[in-house]
Amino acid sequence: QAPMAIEATTNLRVALQVSDYATAIRACEDLELDAVNRGDEDGFAHYVTQMMCYFLVDDLENARFLWKRVSDAGKESTPELAAAWTVGRNLWNRDYPGIYTSLDIAWSDDVAPLAAQLRAKVQARGLEVLARTYQDASQSTAAAALGCSPEEAVQKCCENGWELQGDSLVPTNVTFGATEDFAEAR
Repeated sequence: QAPMAIEATTNLRVALQVSDYATAIRACEDLELDAVNRGDEDGFAHYVTQMMCYFLVDDLENARFLWKRVSDAGKESTPELAAAWTVGRNLWNRDYPGIYTSLDIAWSDDVAPLAAQLRAKVQARGLEVLARTYQDASQSTAAAALGCSPEEAVQKCCENGWELQGDSLVPTNVTFGATEDFAEAR
């Protein structure tokens, strides 16, 4: 490995340990440039991490451009990258059930923590979207928005300022964060 790649790999590892996704993205982009400069057409190892980090910083546009840059051979030889792009398409389309379904696969050890963090972020957004759009929501609606069973949805909602009134969940003491919808970030 070239010195630039060694430094970028180290930077990537450190950034991921502290959940600094912007720095992780820069390190992945450095690795991508290094692979291009060396003529390495098989340098796809970091692309899944790069794409998941783009999702975590709400940069769907650059995730889409990354997908377009990858050759057909790279897409075919890296099934996990194709799976990550399926997550991206679902994020782009605001298909919450699809997002959860596409995240619920057996990711590699390197990507699994990123997928779990993305799932938690999507759930937090789903909870906020529910609270902003419903005066009361059915348990099944909440479950679809949160990617979990109705029982888990009741628990998550109640932990976040909702009350169960009959069969409906009612946001009573909900605090809104400064979250932005994924589609608004494009």
